[in-house]
Amino acid sequence: MEYNHGFKLDTIVPDEHYILGGYKSLGGTILQPDRDWRPFVPAHQETQNLGFETNACTNFGTANALEILLNRLFKDTRDFSDRWYAKASGTSVASGGNSPHTVAEFARLSGLVNEEKWPFDVSIESVEEFYADFPKELYTTASKLLDEFTLKHEWVPSDAQSLYDALQYSPLGFSTYAWVRDGDMYYRPQGSSDTHWVVLIYAEWEKYWLVLDSYKDENALFKKIRWNSLPMQAKRYAITRSPHIFLKNLGFQMVDPEVEYLQKALVSLNYLIPHAVTNVYGIETRSAVAAFQNDHGIFGNAGMNVGPKTRNALNIALNSTKPFGGSLVTAFFALFASV
Repeated sequence: MEYNHGFKLDTIVPDEHYILGGYKSLGGTILQPDRDWRPFVPAHQETQNLGFETNACTNFGTANALEILLNRLFKDTRDFSDRWYAKASGTSVASGGNSPHTVAEFARLSGLVNEEKWPFDVSIESVEEFYADFPKELYTTASKLLDEFTLKHEWVPSDAQSLYDALQYSPLGFSTYAWVRDGDMYYRPQGSSDTHWVVLIYAEWEKYWLVLDSYKDENALFKKIRWNSLPMQAKRYAITRSPHIFLKNLGFQMVDPEVEYLQKALVSLNYLIPHAVTNVYGIETRSAVAAFQNDHGIFGNAGMNVGPKTRNALNIALNSTKPFGGSLVTAFFALFASV
């Protein structure tokens, strides 16, 4: 007997949906030529099998794919609330789950919230608690993600070459049959349909597909799928950071939302802040600012302040394709500033 974990097959509409290789296609730059996304799987991995079925595999799988991609692109290791994502996007046990396109579109248009805002842990003991109503202000919290990033997605044709090629651009949402195994390989039995949504994170050509699941099997979340057990549907994702222009002076011990942008910018530029993001301009942030200033010929400040000259250097580093880093005003005042 087939048991569906919440995967609902989509109707792909060529004139409306983005499809890899078609007129409407994301394009983009190859990120992982080796097709290996395993180094970017975040340490946190929530699982669904805590004693009851959520039918939210498309939410867990899509959130995992976006988290991996954020880590690869921006060293951003945030953890999205799968529980909030499921409830807010209309997933339910009564409806049999949700479709990959519906949940991806929800994230693209409405955003996501972090795990600590609406957690799923052992304190949630029933499906009714999992799908409990949440504070409405979390919709506003979710939308803030879209101030920082633009999310996109497209269908990938379900042939081996298209999947293998697309895996260079992002981890892929990947439908599968859950779960039948022969040795260490899972597969879809003949005549069966896919019942689950996971994340494809690696492949060995003509050998196997390696996926990250949201259900543990013998304590394993990474599972090999037979090469010829191709998904019925698959999705690629893309994330771009919305350009941030620094227009405000910042200083040591300041507490301000703009400090969060500063910390994220420095980390993305490979300046270490072990405990970012905090909104607090503390010792770690000061050290990172000092290193950035030294690398850009700004001396005598030791990271105590981010003034016009430092802001201009940040804007240029973050927005190198824009004249004056996107701010002529900042560039002008940098001429007369020391930091």
